[in-house]
Amino acid sequence: MENEPEREEAWFRLGYMRLQRGDFAGSIEPLRNCVSNRPDWLEALIDLGLAQWRSGDLEAGKNSLTQAVTKHPKSADALRALGALAVDLGDYILALDLESKLDELGESAPELSFNIGVLLEKSNLYEEAARSYRRAVKDKPGFAEALLNLGHSLKALGQDQEARTCWQEAVEAKPELAGQYF
Repeated sequence: MENEPEREEAWFRLGYMRLQRGDFAGSIEPLRNCVSNRPDWLEALIDLGLAQWRSGDLEAGKNSLTQAVTKHPKSADALRALGALAVDLGDYILALDLESKLDELGESAPELSFNIGVLLEKSNLYEEAARSYRRAVKDKPGFAEALLNLGHSLKALGQDQEARTCWQEAVEAKPELAGQYF
């Protein structure tokens, strides 16, 4: 296939289209063909990892996305995708490492920070969770869900006044939260 780049592109387009349509399992084989012929093809590696993940094979997805990050360590897309998978796996240590790499590249990832905070809070690591929520709010001012959860972490740490302030800011940013939580 090295002499047939149009065939490689056709495989990629087929895999990509299937992925976009939600046919995750059906997109794996065409994307695998791309990666087997060009192991450093960033887009194919990311899409393959996403397809594997979404079809339920989290370990295969993690392997493909790790390969993408290894071959392209400055790719924010690869770092974000692997970070999201790390959150799905409940691996906050890996997610924190990837968040740090994104930060080194000058890339913000408020949703990743928020989701890391959720993992840390579920593990009763309230101080660490509060730091993650603060990063999310710093990168995305008015991030109501992060402010709300920051308040919960601060409450668990005995910082009631600061918790109330966060809850108030969350409700100001997204008034419908008041009916859901308070």
